Amino acid sequence: MNQEMCVVPEDVLMQGYVLATGADIGYRVGYKRYYFVLTDCLYYFETKESFEAKATPVGRLPLEIFSIAKNESRGRFQLAIHALRSACFFMRRYPLSVEFNLDSSESMKAWLEGFDKLVTRSVLPQFVCDNSF
Repeated sequence: MNQEMCVVPEDVLMQGYVLATGADIGYRVGYKRYYFVLTDCLYYFETKESFEAKATPVGRLPLEIFSIAKNESRGRFQLAIHALRSACFFMRRYPLSVEFNLDSSESMKAWLEGFDKLVTRSVLPQFVCDNSF
């Protein structure tokens, strides 16, 4: 997969190694360790060094429209991220997705905070309810 990377350090909301799985990241069975970088997209690299060297990422998931499900049962700390490109809303039946298997609740909290920051700074229109007519 040849993916362009336009990551500006100030745009990085979260980064780190994560055990991940999912058909959309090319790993369907078990988990593989990738270095993920969260900006307006979720980029993944083989290593932190390849990210720091500004190498081409292994892939990315655009996060124009996304949802997150978490699982903390039986000592597991998992996040499932489902992304759907707004331009492809009617052309793609299933979303792009990746599942994170994190090592602690603190790690899960840090990633969720990163996704919260993304939502907060989103370029989507902000609607304000103004009751004054």
